[in-house]
Amino acid sequence: MASLDEAQTSKRPKLDESVRVQLKSVEGAELGPALEVPLASGPAELGSIVSKLKSDTNSTPYAFYAGEVSVPGTLQEFQEQYSFSTEQTLTLTYEPLAVFRVRRVSRCAETLPGHSDAVLHVQFSPDGKKVASGGGDATVRLWDALANIPQKTYSGHKHHVLCLSWSPDARMVASGDRAGEVRVWRSDGEC
Repeated sequence: MASLDEAQTSKRPKLDESVRVQLKSVEGAELGPALEVPLASGPAELGSIVSKLKSDTNSTPYAFYAGEVSVPGTLQEFQEQYSFSTEQTLTLTYEPLAVFRVRRVSRCAETLPGHSDAVLHVQFSPDGKKVASGGGDATVRLWDALANIPQKTYSGHKHHVLCLSWSPDARMVASGDRAGEVRVWRSDGEC
């Protein structure tokens, strides 16, 4: 009787198990000749191969597809799920996942004090110049998003302001409270 360790080990690909892979771009252009790739290879290893063949120094991450089916894990897992023959060439299409780098935000860019209770909703105006916030203090506040300064405070709700929505021209903002009351405020005046 086989032990649990032996059963798990038998499912893992052996280091010498491989499959012949032909890499193609989304446009259909082949990238180099077909290569023998270990079945233990996943998107990271395949991406490294694509980067080397393309002389890509940016380490662009790639997604891989066999036909229309994504290859999210190792080739061994893909082979077990879709039962392709390791004796035939597997054509994989590669697609870059990101063409630009996004820096992670690791600190608060700005704090806008003013509400005396929890802030429950915040929304930028369509033009990006203003920010509206609604809170548990039953007020709606407008802020200059570029200068980070308060512009107006609107009072009138009797309950927590739960939602906000700007008009397309950014001249009005609607607010709704917990009791179901909706108010429409002019961004340059009152209700």
